[in-house]
Amino acid sequence: MSAQATVIPSGHEFFVEGAESILEAGLRGGLALNYGCSNGNCGLCKIRVVSGETRKIKHHDYALTEAEKGIGYMLGCCNTAISDVVLEADEAQSSKDIPTQNIPIRIKKIDHPAADVLIVSTRTPRTSRLRFLAGQRATLSIDQVGSGFYPIASCPCDDMNLQFHIGLDKQDPVANYLDESAKANDLLTLEGPVGSFVLNENSSNPLVFIAEGIGFASIKGLIEHAMALDVAEKIFLFWIADSDDSHYLNNLCRAWNDALDNFEYIPLDAEAGEHPGDSILEQLQQDDPAGFDYYLCSGDKIRAGVEKFFDSQAIPKKQVMFETL
Repeated sequence: MSAQATVIPSGHEFFVEGAESILEAGLRGGLALNYGCSNGNCGLCKIRVVSGETRKIKHHDYALTEAEKGIGYMLGCCNTAISDVVLEADEAQSSKDIPTQNIPIRIKKIDHPAADVLIVSTRTPRTSRLRFLAGQRATLSIDQVGSGFYPIASCPCDDMNLQFHIGLDKQDPVANYLDESAKANDLLTLEGPVGSFVLNENSSNPLVFIAEGIGFASIKGLIEHAMALDVAEKIFLFWIADSDDSHYLNNLCRAWNDALDNFEYIPLDAEAGEHPGDSILEQLQQDDPAGFDYYLCSGDKIRAGVEKFFDSQAIPKKQVMFETL
């Protein structure tokens, strides 16, 4: 059984499947709903039911006032929808609406997809999940080792399972520790999120993502968020790297390419990356390049080349977001 939920005033829509909570369903659908503990204690996920029916699915300690109950308020983390519903709910409009959080997280596993890259999969406590926007970053700290600042390479739709792509660097004590000494279930401290390299959810333009090397970490979260929202008519991913090995999640990108009709993945080598605008224009020439939103995470050299393309095609600056490696 599924129910359609419409959120006002944004007009965003999502489906509630089975007995999942309204909050879980909204996050899975890519919405930046307001919440805190996800466990019925803080009351930050209060939602007003404008129409339709909901059902309580778990106990909560947070006490709604009789006045709140009288006008239809309930907790999104503790209720499900049993019919199509219209809900009045707070949503983050920008990164400024997301508070800084300090959360202990545990390592689930560490993978080495390339010689100079670690993928660190972590999990938050069930009662202290990370609220963030795709594309943001966080500081990871390890007692008696140090701290590092890394992009969150996952979608907010799964706020307990956080992924980080970390380049191996002799000057980074956290990266070296994770590579040489860390093991599953080790404890890290996360502080964040930080950053404004996030999707413009108010735009209906098709999307172009451009990553250089490990800049794919930030881009991956944005792409997964765009997929969850399911609003982009077309999505292009250009990944510029030194070698095939540097496209360290090449199989994932090809799987997206094969599974989604509106997704196109174009891996580029470093030489092509010296003039990335040529490759981008070749792929977009059947469309209007000025009609896309662009998200670029790269070093200065690649950025300079892409900016020449933007200038040549008169891309409006409001449609371009940059993040520096």
